Amino acid sequence: MDELRMVAELLDEGGPSPRVTAAGREGLHRLAHPAVDEVGTRRAGRLGRLARRPFRIGLGLGLVAAAAATAVAIAALGPGGVPGTGGEVTLRADGAKQMVLAAATQAERQTDDRYLVTHSRDCHAEPVRAKTGNYFVQPCWEMWRWQARDRANDSAIWSRDLPARPQTAEDEKLWKRAGSPTTFPYHDDPKALPKLYRTKPTPWKEDPSDRNENEKGFFLMGLGRTITAQELQNLPTDPKELEKILTRPERAPKPSTNPRARRHSKPTGPGQKIVEMGSAVSGLPLPPKVWAAFIRMLADTPGIQAVGRVTDPLGRPGVALEAARTGGPMNKTSMERIIFDPKTGALLAEVSTFVKAEDNERNYRPGTVTSYSANIETRWTGSRPTSPKRD
Repeated sequence: MDELRMVAELLDEGGPSPRVTAAGREGLHRLAHPAVDEVGTRRAGRLGRLARRPFRIGLGLGLVAAAAATAVAIAALGPGGVPGTGGEVTLRADGAKQMVLAAATQAERQTDDRYLVTHSRDCHAEPVRAKTGNYFVQPCWEMWRWQARDRANDSAIWSRDLPARPQTAEDEKLWKRAGSPTTFPYHDDPKALPKLYRTKPTPWKEDPSDRNENEKGFFLMGLGRTITAQELQNLPTDPKELEKILTRPERAPKPSTNPRARRHSKPTGPGQKIVEMGSAVSGLPLPPKVWAAFIRMLADTPGIQAVGRVTDPLGRPGVALEAARTGGPMNKTSMERIIFDPKTGALLAEVSTFVKAEDNERNYRPGTVTSYSANIETRWTGSRPTSPKRD
């Protein structure tokens, strides 16, 4: 672990000088690990809390966890230090993985406090049909939440919708050609929800029903378990032991040749594990060492691959893991990615990128970022938070 700490300290130096780069690569090469993996993900956990809001309808049905926009290309592993697309740098698999493990080392160095405050953003690509040409808009919503670390029944949630905008420059041209509409329907049921998304934002609003919503404990999304505050703080710091707690045993599905059955099948593949695991712990006030164990658990999962330095949807540098995921609506294949802050190990974002689909009814193009979830701010505080800043 001394070598990993050294790498973590090198990452702290910012941006790498030739000396830092050379020393880092040498250390990473010495630490080469034989088992390399893949990853990627999405924020399903924070969506379930707000399922009552109309905006959640579109996200839950078509995109599993909601959200989309900005391009984070699928990184192909290459020789060390080769620039990738979209501001990425791909590394040899061993070096890329050690960068993620160094972020885990940074994570366990962090200190917690009495309350965890999280400001997050979720966006997705929503197709819009128009006589002048179909295009995509990007609806986004934000959530600001605080919760106590050491007890349940002490939390609050605010949320707001951001303006829905065309996703790309080409989409903007088609939107203007269509008359620059200010409302957009839900693609899967436009008659029932003709104006679900709007170009005007909504103000921050607290839903009183979400106040102290963890009164019975901390719910592990997707796994159907509620644990006490004490159990949360006592979660294992060993990656394998943590995985046992987060994994729900399931029967293997019977293979089907029926296209309709495949279209509605549960997604599979290592990317699905990342989605499920991420939703299980998303937003929970985990102790720093438990969060570090979570990163290591993902990094050591077969099929999950480290991709080195990347840029998250908000333009921040990070280190990432990713993996493929297949099935679900449209029986599509996507690349799921999870991005960590190399200096603190904090979760920056989870990104889902479209690869292909058996029934591409939404007309996604390969490489389209269909959804992302980003943590704008994650911080601990000793005093009870109040409400988000108005802007």
